[in-house]
Amino acid sequence: MKPEVSVIIPTFNRAHTIGETIDCIVNQTFRNWECIIVDDGSTDGTEEFLEEKLLGDPRFIYLKRPLQRNKGAASCRNIGLEKAKGTFIQFLDSDDLVAKNKLEEQTDILKKSIPNAISTSKWGRLEPEWEAAKIHKKIPTYYSTGNPQQLLKTFGKEFTYFPLHVYLLPKSLIEKAGNWNEELTVSDDGEFLCRMILNSSEILFSSRTYAVYKQGAGNRLNGQLSEKGIASYIKAWTLNDSTIFNCTGVKNHVLVRQAKLNFYKRMKKYNPTVIRQYPDFFHSRMSLLNYYFLKTSAKLKTIF
Repeated sequence: MKPEVSVIIPTFNRAHTIGETIDCIVNQTFRNWECIIVDDGSTDGTEEFLEEKLLGDPRFIYLKRPLQRNKGAASCRNIGLEKAKGTFIQFLDSDDLVAKNKLEEQTDILKKSIPNAISTSKWGRLEPEWEAAKIHKKIPTYYSTGNPQQLLKTFGKEFTYFPLHVYLLPKSLIEKAGNWNEELTVSDDGEFLCRMILNSSEILFSSRTYAVYKQGAGNRLNGQLSEKGIASYIKAWTLNDSTIFNCTGVKNHVLVRQAKLNFYKRMKKYNPTVIRQYPDFFHSRMSLLNYYFLKTSAKLKTIF
C-alpha cells in the first residue's frame, strides 16, 4: 500500500537521540506512513544503532548521503524527498518529538482542504532538566487563515515563529515551491518555509496536537557563527526579501527587517566587523523605535 505520509529525518552523529524520535513515529495513531532516515556521514555508530532499533521494519528506509552530494541537512532532506512516496511530508530532526496523534490529526485536516494547504500545530520545548515538555498554550501564530501571507506578518510583528516539524506539507506544494536550498547552512529552514507559506493556498491550524523541540531548542543563532554561516544567514534573508517581494509586492517586509535587526544586535555584540562588511544588508534593518513599539504591543496583548 502506498504510504500517505513520508517522514524525512536527516541525521548526523545522533545515535544518542534518534531513538526517541523513531519511537514517536512508531507510536503514531496514524499507521500509513514511511520514514526515510538520511545519514549525513555519522561516525558514532548511528548505522549500527538503527539496524538494531528498526529490526527490519519495512516502513523505515535508511539511506547514506552519497559522497558526491552536498553535505548538510538540506541535502539530506532533498535526498529524502527524491525517495518519498507519500502525499504529505513530515520533516523531523533527529532530536525532535511529536505527539502520537500528529500525523492523524493533520492528514485528516489536509485531506478535507483545498490543494496545497499547510497544516500547523501547537508546539513546545523539552529541556534536559525538565521532566516533561512545556507546550505553548496560546501564542499569536495559533490560527487558521485563507491568507498565508498573514502568517509571515505575524512572525515579524509578534517576534515569534513555528519550528519546522510543526508543519505537515503536501508534497505537491514542495514540488511547486522548490526543494531545499543546499547552498545554505544557516537559516535554510526559514528560507524553505518562507517559500512554502507564500505558495500555499491556506494555513490550517490544529489545536489538538503538537510538536516538541528537545534539548534546549530555540533560536540557536549566536555570535560563534563561522564566516560561511554568516554569509548563509545573510543570503537566506536576502532570498526571503526577494521571494516576499515577488509574491506580495512588499519590499523589506517586517519579517525581513526584524531578522536583520536581530542579526545586527548579535553581530554588534559578538562580531562587529560583520556590520561593516555587509553595510547594505544592515542598512534596511528594523529601527529600534519600531522594534520597541512592536515589542510593547506584543506584551500588552498578553496582558489584556
